[in-house]
Amino acid sequence: MRSLIFISIAFIVTFHAASLNASYLDKFYSKNTLKHYQSIYSENIRWNFENLLLKNLTPKERRAIGKVNLTFPLIVPKQNAPINFYATNQPRGILMPILSVKLFDDVAIASAWLMFNGYSQNTVYDYMSIIKYNNPKSFPGHRYPPPLKALQIPANALK
Repeated sequence: MRSLIFISIAFIVTFHAASLNASYLDKFYSKNTLKHYQSIYSENIRWNFENLLLKNLTPKERRAIGKVNLTFPLIVPKQNAPINFYATNQPRGILMPILSVKLFDDVAIASAWLMFNGYSQNTVYDYMSIIKYNNPKSFPGHRYPPPLKALQIPANALK
């Protein structure tokens, strides 16, 4: 578990430090893929936010937070990094681009599958490096390879 947490942190730091041209962000997943996951992720994240986070706050903490809007655009305008979650003040809320959620989810699945099947976590680091240092035009279809496909993670990995 500690390894998965470390990889997750390394993934966020790597991609946050590696700003990409925003025009490349749509090269991770097709618009149809992001639209498909938009309802799934937003519903799950809202449920977790309301039932696991807010319900476990003290009344004082809950009042201090107030109303928080969760927003799930496919990609945030002017987004320059693939992992780009952030809070807003006007209105008070949290933006969670579906691109960021999907990419993080796929890397977490890949990392867990590799670890539980006795494979090296280095392949996840290699993937992150490839994405960080290469232009999507150098890949087939001028798209970054999605993590699960690039790392050859089976479709039934969650089972």
